[in-house]
Amino acid sequence: MNENADPDVKRDILVGLARQVSSSGDYLHAEGNSDTHIKASLLASL
Repeated sequence: MNENADPDVKRDILVGLARQVSSSGDYLHAEGNSDTHIKASLLASL
């Protein structure tokens, strides 16, 4: 979808995801990567 896009697009996506899903949230899954699971689910890249 964003192939060969402006490099700032990648940064904007990562910043947007970080704003939506905090890496320091109060998650029950305690391996330290809970935010990554949520972000992957939002992007449908399971």
